[in-house]
Amino acid sequence: MKQTSAFARFIAAQAGTFYACTSDETNLYCGTDKSINFQVDIDISKPPRREVRMVVKGKPIWIDLGYVKLPNFCYGCDRLGHVLKGCDWVDSKMEEEKLQYGD
Repeated sequence: MKQTSAFARFIAAQAGTFYACTSDETNLYCGTDKSINFQVDIDISKPPRREVRMVVKGKPIWIDLGYVKLPNFCYGCDRLGHVLKGCDWVDSKMEEEKLQYGD
């Protein structure tokens, strides 16, 4: 699977609306983990997608998505706009292992 700006646009479209690719066409990889960096507008009324499903050579694969610089993300209800401590949706005694996005 070749990482191109078209590939980045396809992945971004699964998460939201593609905004910009943060690398040039010849250098989409960033770091040793071979991740692709791009900017995307997301609907903050819904939980951000954690993965994208693709079919490559007839086989389904899952691509993990990671987000940086998210403001005030609640790891309990998976919404933007507040943090776990101020969340009305979850019990304040929720155990860490139940948090889908980590701590």
